[in-house]
Amino acid sequence: MHNYKAMEKKLILGREQMRLKIKGLAIFVILLLVLVNSFSFSQQGKSAGTSETAANLWVSAYYDVWQMIPMGSAWWAEPPDRIDYTNGITHIIQFPNGNIRTNNPFFGPVGGVNADDSLDTAYGTGRPSNPPRYRDSLIAKAHRNGVRVLLCINAVCANNLVAVLDQNGNGIIDGRDSSRCDTLTASVAAYLSRHGYDGVDINIEHGCAAYPSIQHIGILLRRMRHYLDLRSAGIGGRMVITLSPTSGAEGGYPVAVCNATVDQITLRRMTTSMRGADA
Repeated sequence: MHNYKAMEKKLILGREQMRLKIKGLAIFVILLLVLVNSFSFSQQGKSAGTSETAANLWVSAYYDVWQMIPMGSAWWAEPPDRIDYTNGITHIIQFPNGNIRTNNPFFGPVGGVNADDSLDTAYGTGRPSNPPRYRDSLIAKAHRNGVRVLLCINAVCANNLVAVLDQNGNGIIDGRDSSRCDTLTASVAAYLSRHGYDGVDINIEHGCAAYPSIQHIGILLRRMRHYLDLRSAGIGGRMVITLSPTSGAEGGYPVAVCNATVDQITLRRMTTSMRGADA
């Protein structure tokens, strides 16, 4: 009788231990499922976040007019049909040799201002006798792939820009400066619109002794924004303004005006890994 009770007690204890083990296993399985689901959800979130971030990236590539020449004419030749428009680039900035001039309307590519500026922008440098219309090809191919094309307003040597914006050279904006700035920016906006561009990149470098005052850069940006907003981008929507300040020039820009008028600051790094292009 005593042995029977002991066996019964042992059996009950075994059942209780088994029940606790099963309960513990069930809890472990539930926790494991929760962890797996949480990990899966977090990974989906990361993937979605990564895709969203990638979709919103702004990637600019400078395309020099001296590369816009037929294949085989030079080792650096990269005509528009050689560009990969599907590799993540969102904006192509056509980069000239310099296009601010001191004769009215102060923008070189406009007909009658500077023939070389006009031809370089349309056909590239080193033109053959019957040059392809590379600018038109560039813009058409880029737009078909959802890529915007900007034209750089280039003052590698800022002497001409200073002469246009600050004719008296005193760093103070007067009525004549304001009028000349209107003429320049209106002619730029009209040219961009005529040829299907999507905006402008403003590049002012310390190539010479002269450099515009912060006040004159401010009026340039405000007027450029005004005249671009009167027109539409070639790809559709609003025309954009980008800036590419060179090293040491960052303090020469009016921050509040930049925040109100500029869409993107482009950091330029010279490289030879892209056949001499800027990236």
